[in-house]
Amino acid sequence: MFNPSIAVVMATYNGEKFINEQIQSILNQTCQHLTLYVSDDGSTDNTIEIIKEIALNDSRLKYIGVNEHPGVVRNFNRAFLETHEDIVFLADQDDIWPKDRIKKMIDYYIEQTDDTDQPSLLFTDMVLVDKNSEILASSFYKELEIDPHYNQELKYLTWRCTSYGCTMMVNRPLLNQALPLPQDEDVTMHDNWLILCAANLGKVYYMDYGSVFYRQHESNHTGGRRRSLIQKIKSFKLQLKKINTARIKREKQIDVLLQRKLAHPEFIKFSSLDNKFDFFKSNILSYKKERRLYSIFYFLSMFRK
Repeated sequence: MFNPSIAVVMATYNGEKFINEQIQSILNQTCQHLTLYVSDDGSTDNTIEIIKEIALNDSRLKYIGVNEHPGVVRNFNRAFLETHEDIVFLADQDDIWPKDRIKKMIDYYIEQTDDTDQPSLLFTDMVLVDKNSEILASSFYKELEIDPHYNQELKYLTWRCTSYGCTMMVNRPLLNQALPLPQDEDVTMHDNWLILCAANLGKVYYMDYGSVFYRQHESNHTGGRRRSLIQKIKSFKLQLKKINTARIKREKQIDVLLQRKLAHPEFIKFSSLDNKFDFFKSNILSYKKERRLYSIFYFLSMFRK
């Protein structure tokens, strides 16, 4: 029977307002046998002091110290490299975890997989809450009308990713091949890289479960509320610029995947279509109903440098 050792990695930066609540929600899981690795990115508030104080009273919290090379990806990479456990969860500094989150996700993974040695990643839905922990939406994916299962398809991952690190669980066979994380600032985020590796090397699982109370406030980096069509049109230029930047980063990340010889032959076929219209027909058109404007903007961005 698979009885994995468990780690949680957290990258922090100026998170004093919510970090104590998040750390306590991790340490108070029904699954008590875990180690929480925390790497800080040079916080200037009381984040480090809060972490150190908790670590004094709970040996399961391992404070790694301050990251000498700033950046969220480098910070997460540093935390990942400290781990040795079979299963590793990713954590944001300002969310809240349901008490039985780890147990539910481990149980689901064991139920779904027939090969624990296969590189694997499990991600989930999340519940959106405000700064006071009041629920804004019970499902991130339903709120934004996104199909999470697309993140299991190689075609989709050539141009888009709608899974988020704070919902992810990865296994050691995946980390053995995915680490170190690409740390160039021009490459997309760590969670994009992990799911890209999992889809190419092994298996991506989705669990229809709001495993994280994801806090919406002015300081975090992932959007969550649906906007009106008029709002989207008004922000056309800004959106196109952001999507163009995301596209360039995605292309660079795919280059790293190819350089490390981690890409599946099917993924190479999908991602190597030089003709923009062929790429659109092969990889984007079948997903046009989901966030239609994003699909159009992405296609238009392909004609920009």
